[in-house]
Amino acid sequence: MFNSIFTCRRFSVSITLLIFLCSCKVTLLAPYDEITDKTITEMQEMTSTFFVALESEPENTNLKYDNQKQFYQQLKVKAATVRIRNAAIDKNKIMVSMINELEANIGRLQQLHKGKPNGMLIPEEVKLLKETFETQYGAIIYFLMALKQRAKAF
Repeated sequence: MFNSIFTCRRFSVSITLLIFLCSCKVTLLAPYDEITDKTITEMQEMTSTFFVALESEPENTNLKYDNQKQFYQQLKVKAATVRIRNAAIDKNKIMVSMINELEANIGRLQQLHKGKPNGMLIPEEVKLLKETFETQYGAIIYFLMALKQRAKAF
């Protein structure tokens, strides 16, 4: 009889513990952030506009590096702002890592553009750079959309 009561109590405690653990929400990733989504989308639009202009008018002197410094400054400011914001959000290492790499690629693009003797990127470079940035922005936006869907599911 004692063994039966002990087993019943153990079973009840186990069930209670299981229900408690199942009701807890474990979060391994930061929540969706609408401001980050909007800022990354703005950056993607700015970058796409830049590359489309380079593709459609490869000889346009307005696209020389010296005339595009403001573009790079604005893009860098947005990247730094979104990185700082995301670094302040708990459990957001993945997004911060993606933004760090985006910032590094923006810097590489600027250095490449600045280092051109005539200040102009050539069409072959533009094509590769555009594809690279589209892939990178696409990955970030895909991640943000997954976070957004996860938020809707709960």
